[in-house]
Amino acid sequence: MRIALIATMIAALTIPAYAQWLGKDSDSGFPQRDAEIAAKKQLAKETDKGYKAAIKNVPDKLPDKKQSDDPWKNIR
Repeated sequence: MRIALIATMIAALTIPAYAQWLGKDSDSGFPQRDAEIAAKKQLAKETDKGYKAAIKNVPDKLPDKKQSDDPWKNIR
């Protein structure tokens, strides 16, 4: 009975270590997962490049405001 309990405890302790090994992005051992990661990185680069290009088109200053037609502007 003790042997079965010890074997179960050892198995239960090794499962989290195995799960951590599967979560590595750099060397997961799964080519499909590596391809997905590379595709996400490429998409992020393209999105960032588009964002930076759009920001360049935004003027630095806001347009001038029209003069207010408020008759009480000098009294306040």
